[in-house]
Amino acid sequence: MKFNVDNMKIIQLGITLSDENGIIAGTWEFNFKFLIETEVFYDPKSIEDLKWLTFHGLYDLAYMVKLVTKKPLPVSMLDFTEIIATVFGCCVLDVKYMARFYDDLHRGELGLEKLAKILGVKRVGGSHQQDLIVY
Repeated sequence: MKFNVDNMKIIQLGITLSDENGIIAGTWEFNFKFLIETEVFYDPKSIEDLKWLTFHGLYDLAYMVKLVTKKPLPVSMLDFTEIIATVFGCCVLDVKYMARFYDDLHRGELGLEKLAKILGVKRVGGSHQQDLIVY
């Protein structure tokens, strides 16, 4: 993962915002095309109270770290984990990873569509949508 994130640009990022009761405020999917001159600014206070919920989102988080720090990913897993905690705060959850520990969730060997059906969650939008390109 480190090699890919360090040497390739982010292609796509999906974000869903919800309140503490799981009520979804909106879902966005972004497809990226960056110019080398593009600057990305980051204020740690702007994401202090957020909780990040992903589905198989380690690459997404790694690309976001790369965008925010403008540096290659660290070599050690400990350093990577510390940067994730610094950038995203203490609450980062990956549903696909957590599903690995539950037989009823096929031990994580399932896609988002199947997981949504098992959990009784309505999925909004198609997989790998390509509606918006950010330049």
